[in-house]
Amino acid sequence: MAKVLLGAESFWEMAALALAGRLASCQSCVEFFYFQSCQNAAAFLDSCATAGLVEKVSLLDLKRDIGGDESPAFREWYDQPIYISSASFRKLNPDAAKMRIEGTINAVYKAFHLYREVLGSNDKAIGAAYLKAMAEKKLRNPELANQRREVDLSTVAKLRLILDGFGSSLKRQGEISAPDIESRATEATIDYVLACSDVEVKAVNVRDYAEELETFIFDFIKNPHAIRNYWLEEELDLPDGYHLQLLSVVSELVCHRLKAKEVGAQVKFLERFQTSVSEAQKQLANDAAYVDALGDSANDVGEYSCNGHGVLPWLLAQSLPLDTSAAVIR
Repeated sequence: MAKVLLGAESFWEMAALALAGRLASCQSCVEFFYFQSCQNAAAFLDSCATAGLVEKVSLLDLKRDIGGDESPAFREWYDQPIYISSASFRKLNPDAAKMRIEGTINAVYKAFHLYREVLGSNDKAIGAAYLKAMAEKKLRNPELANQRREVDLSTVAKLRLILDGFGSSLKRQGEISAPDIESRATEATIDYVLACSDVEVKAVNVRDYAEELETFIFDFIKNPHAIRNYWLEEELDLPDGYHLQLLSVVSELVCHRLKAKEVGAQVKFLERFQTSVSEAQKQLANDAAYVDALGDSANDVGEYSCNGHGVLPWLLAQSLPLDTSAAVIR
């Protein structure tokens, strides 16, 4: 079984998958595969979409045979965004890309169908069942799940982890067909969750682990070529200018983190960003294209702040000083 990459490493791996044309994921997929928070998953995927690294497509457009009652509530529920590598990257590995997309479509639909249509969106029962499955070591990676128990996972992601636990247990028994494994795992999951409908559990304090996203941001700025450590040996060569494309994603993430912070934290974060850009431009001076792109990134972040989204408008209103000399670094 492949090693599960946690924390900041998960974003490096997803970036590598996107560049290789192999990324096909929804928010709950990121939570499920990497035990990553729903907030970080959404921020990373949306930033990749805004930067053009991936395309954001509705599940309804990818799976047109969903059917159902066609009510607004039904269609809104299945209007789940799926993020797939952009067409230019999918061309690098068309067969692998197609396989990933088809697998993701089916997995996401089944999970959301199970959650809404079968279990009635019973968050309480699923939450209790997840903690129970963790304690009883019924998950595929019980130690990892316990290690990441304070990560804020969506209920759908918890349900997928329970389902995967039963499925992996059946696979280990051998001599069971894939359709039979899927059917039996689904039935076991339904029974397990419904049995927890009236179970009272002590709430677990969870958080978004935003520091992991920020670690990725600043690690990338100083060493964008570290993505080679996450590049599969059998893949094609990295696309030309890949680090410039990924920097656009990082710029979006910086703006996201600024918006999420209180004013005092915004100031510190912006100063850290400015310092990181300045140091990277000095250390990587031989890469003129990246140095220029860093300057553009700093300008973009400065413009974002000045347009009412960040700390600068508040500081100006308070007549407080802020060193913005690093906001435009050429």
